[in-house]
Amino acid sequence: MNPPLQQKHKHLEVEKKSLKGYFLLVLAALTCPCHLPLLLALLAGTGLGSFLKQNFWIALLVLTAVFLVSLRGALQRLKAASHEEL
Repeated sequence: MNPPLQQKHKHLEVEKKSLKGYFLLVLAALTCPCHLPLLLALLAGTGLGSFLKQNFWIALLVLTAVFLVSLRGALQRLKAASHEEL
């Protein structure tokens, strides 16, 4: 590969990591356990809202786990992408 092509390929890899990081950051924001009461209010009267209300503690544990994993992944990818850009 010639140098300009290698540089373009590296730039695409960094962009891909950044995009994955931002996606995981949005997922973390949506699954933040502090949003569970808001979800319950928005989904009131639906089957999903009823399920979440009946299984509040399980939903809280699952949302917390997804939140922590996605936040850690987002921070790792965004940090790696920012270091590669330099």
